[in-house]
Amino acid sequence: MFLISDFQGIEDDMACDHLFQLAQHTQISAITCADSLEMNLPRGGRYAVTDGELRSELNTAHQGLREAYRESYRQRQEALDTIMQRLGIPLLRATTDESPFNLLQTYFGEARP
Repeated sequence: MFLISDFQGIEDDMACDHLFQLAQHTQISAITCADSLEMNLPRGGRYAVTDGELRSELNTAHQGLREAYRESYRQRQEALDTIMQRLGIPLLRATTDESPFNLLQTYFGEARP
């Protein structure tokens, strides 16, 4: 089974329990998918953002803010690695700017002579 997610909320005990139970009955490969904006804020500047209803401004000019954002992402990924290792579930990383086919072929494709 391939489980494709951003794994937000994976640190919740109930989510871990469900994954553990599932892993007891089937072979799971987890693929975490991230967008470049989840990993890093855009270069310093002011950006209009909206959720479809409300509109706001994001100011990314402060270097400390960008570093804290990047560090927060790194910590979430480290926690995800730890959880998946504890559950015995292999974890692959995908980004929205790369081909999912290439990722799967790299890890699961047959070796070619």
